[in-house]
Amino acid sequence: MLNLKFKSLAAASLIMLAPNAFAMNLFRDPYLGIAAIQTNQRFETNFGDPVFKKNPQDYSVFAGFKFTKYFGIEGGYEWQPSKSKTTVITAGQSTPGGNILPAGAFDTVNSSFKGTLPYVGLFAEYDQKCPWVFCWIKWQALVGASFTHFIGKTQVSAVDGVPFAGRLFYYDKSKAVVLVKLASTGFVTRNLGVRLFVDYRNTSTVNMQANFTPGLIKMKDTWGVGLGLLWQFC
Repeated sequence: MLNLKFKSLAAASLIMLAPNAFAMNLFRDPYLGIAAIQTNQRFETNFGDPVFKKNPQDYSVFAGFKFTKYFGIEGGYEWQPSKSKTTVITAGQSTPGGNILPAGAFDTVNSSFKGTLPYVGLFAEYDQKCPWVFCWIKWQALVGASFTHFIGKTQVSAVDGVPFAGRLFYYDKSKAVVLVKLASTGFVTRNLGVRLFVDYRNTSTVNMQANFTPGLIKMKDTWGVGLGLLWQFC
């Protein structure tokens, strides 16, 4: 009877401990971080360039874990606050997808552009011992999908210097694009690291049709350089 109770207790203990053991084995070195990204965001000539502001500042929160020693998964939410710009376009230029201005003509155009870029991807990672300032460095390469959502607005406010209440063009587009990220994280303590990274998104596949025709934004591929802090739970 006592032996049966002991076996029952042992079995119950294994059942309770198994999920924890599984979780510890699967979710290795979980981490959480924040970052600021200087983005090189460009547009095709007369399909956003020179109307929209270039090189916006993006921000990101992210988290990840490894499921083997060298491989893992990371997800994050990146956003681009609205950036406004007032510019004067001249002969040979146009609003996105609009008519090219003739010689001697010039328009004043107000614009804004913003976006959200959540992502998820798989990464390969290598740890390197470091005898310098950092305890060690993590080198990481990630490939994944970025679920972009961009919103743009343009409106002509003056024609040849004369105030003009032009039609408001509104552009709204969501699309999944390829994301590639290369990162290096130097740990100043066992848990706290400084992450430096570069990322690439093939946003040249994003074409944004306006609420009125004509009107079309064509983006180029986007590059970014980011700097952030990372906390590893271990």
